[in-house]
Parts: sequence; C-alpha cells; structure tokens
Amino acid sequence: MSWEVHIDWQGQTRFVGRLHAAERSPSVSFEYAPEWLTLPNAFAVDPTALPLRPGLQHASTLFGAMQDCGPDRWGRVLIERAVRKKVLDQKPYRDIDYVLALDDASRLGALRFRFDSGPFLAVSTGKLPPLIRLQALLRSTDAIHSETDTADDLRFLLGAGSPLGGARPKAAVSLANGRLALAKFPKPDDTRDIAAGEILALAIAAQAGIRVVERQRISVGAHSVAVITRFDRDGNVRVPFLSGASLLGISLGC
Repeated sequence: MSWEVHIDWQGQTRFVGRLHAAERSPSVSFEYAPEWLTLPNAFAVDPTALPLRPGLQHASTLFGAMQDCGPDRWGRVLIERAVRKKVLDQKPYRDIDYVLALDDASRLGALRFRFDSGPFLAVSTGKLPPLIRLQALLRSTDAIHSETDTADDLRFLLGAGSPLGGARPKAAVSLANGRLALAKFPKPDDTRDIAAGEILALAIAAQAGIRVVERQRISVGAHSVAVITRFDRDGNVRVPFLSGASLLGISLGC
C-alpha cells in the first residue's frame, strides 16, 4: 500500500514523494518525487532518516518526520476506542494507520497524505470547535477517562482533531481571530491544577526572555483549561517541524 506525501510550503501544497508500507509489518519505504528533488529550495523532510537523494529509502519503522504527525498516548486511546465502538472502520495495526486516522485540518506539522490524486486524509469539514465549546469538549474527555463514552463523544473528539501528541486529554480549537490553538484539559484524577501550572511556567519563561507561544487559562466551571496557540501554524499557514527525537533518530514509541 502506498500514499502520496505532500507538504504545505511557501504558499503551495507540493508533492514530496511516495510512502510505501507493508500490510502487516511496521517496515516502510519512501522515495522523493523527481519534481521535489529538482526544486532549487528543496530540503529533506527528515534529514536524519531521509536524506535528500533519489531512490527508495527503507526503514524498519515509520520515519520520524511522519511519526511526528501522529498521535501519542491520548490520541491512540481515542482511536482504538473509536474502532471498538464502530466509529472508525479499520483497526490500526501500524504507525501510519494512526497518522492517517487524524483529521487533515488539525494534523500536526505541514505534511499531508493522500491516495493518488484523491482528497487529503482524513477528510472532514475542517471546522474546529470554537472556545465556547470547551465545556462540551471537557465533558467528552471526562467520559473517555471514566469509560462511559458514547459513539457521539468519540465522533465529537475525533472531529475536533483531538488525537494530537502527548498523554493528556486535548483538542484543537479555533480562536476568535481564526488562529488554531490547543485546549489542554484536566483529568478526573488530577491532584493539582495542571493547566494553571503550565500557564504559570510559560509566563515565567517569557519573563526570563524565552520566546514562548501565546497562552491563556480559561475557567470551565470549577476546572482550568490551558489554551495554547499552536506552534505549527502561522495563521492558516502550516509550519513544517521536526521533533528533537526525529532529529536525533530516536524512536520514543507510544
């Protein structure tokens, strides 16, 4: 099975290459497209694992740059729960299956995936919930933790682009100015206000002269929600990125 890999770069969506994956194995291959290799400003999407050169390149697991687009623990829990409740059809076996289960509108980074000339995966309306839906999002994330979630809860969270990186519950939200942000929710078993602590840590870092993202703490009932502007978006423009693990060639697993 294979997919086209594209990247949003300099105002255009460009074809970068083709990813091939075995049906029941984590091994993958990738080949840069000739049109990408001939661009004067072309670059390696994963300089550690995928140097910019022609020909197939192979790996025993998904390349780091593509793994960075996928979900971590929280997102995988949602995806696997959605399969059990028949919200999603196909059980994910490989890392690429988890990546492609995410919403294209809110997937991390600038890489995009599709079958030949088809729509980018996964297809949705591309409309993310505004901040006024935080209460509903929090109720759905609480249901996941208490294992009382319904199919509607899972559809809501998956449609909200919720399966992003990290272990704590979160969802992509749209700010009033149209920018994309990440809402990070409390867990029912938290013994302290994690969201308030994160906002405080970012404020201290800013005062120390460290460049940090825009952030705000929002009260939802008796709870705090940290709303963090996404670092991989500049307005509506996708920003390419690589994690430190990918740059070092380290597979962190999930």
